[in-house]
Amino acid sequence: MKHKYLSIVMMLLVVVWLLPDSFAQDRTIKGKVSAQDDGIGLPGVSVSIKGSTRGAVTDATGNYQLAVGSNSTLVFSFLGY
Repeated sequence: MKHKYLSIVMMLLVVVWLLPDSFAQDRTIKGKVSAQDDGIGLPGVSVSIKGSTRGAVTDATGNYQLAVGSNSTLVFSFLGY
């Protein structure tokens, strides 16, 4: 009887110990950067994670895809003429 309760307690401790790791995983986000006036996608916009070296560049239609962690801040930069 004691072993049954001990094994249940140990199982719960393992689950609680592993739970935060499952929330810390990266997720992939997708988006489109477009001009405010006409809505046309902007190619060549840099999309990066603030304080990180990870980033992406928008394609010919303004779409991007980037793996981010929780509580990440995206920074968009574009050099136009």
